[in-house]
Amino acid sequence: MSSGDDLEQDYGRIKQHIQDDCKFLLDISSTENSGLHVFSFLANSILKEVLSAMQKGKPGAFSPRRPTEFLKNYKSSLAFLEYLEGYCPSRAAVAKQREEAVCIEFLKQWNTRVYFSLRFQEIAGSLDSALMTATLVPSQKSSN
Repeated sequence: MSSGDDLEQDYGRIKQHIQDDCKFLLDISSTENSGLHVFSFLANSILKEVLSAMQKGKPGAFSPRRPTEFLKNYKSSLAFLEYLEGYCPSRAAVAKQREEAVCIEFLKQWNTRVYFSLRFQEIAGSLDSALMTATLVPSQKSSN
């Protein structure tokens, strides 16, 4: 993982690594009669390692206290999950992938409730300030 808390470049490098070095294993593990299809290589190997690296190297990436960066990282993370799901051979495999404990853990890292609460406070505060400083003038009704 690179320095700073921006994840977009990291995900780009990880995707390239997956494509270059993991595609063979992904193909084998997703084949029904390989015996490996019961082990979710995507979740239990790739996503698990990515999550661990993020938690250790970029814990600030998950912080909703920096809303702009949080939103960018959250969107990049959802796009990364979508990329991983692209390796699933069927909709059923995608559903199974989403039910994997590590996938659920990955999504729990993103405290969207706090993010939206902070954004709401920001918007409400701006509106409140605007209303306090503005002078309201009653409209003039024309009488015809």
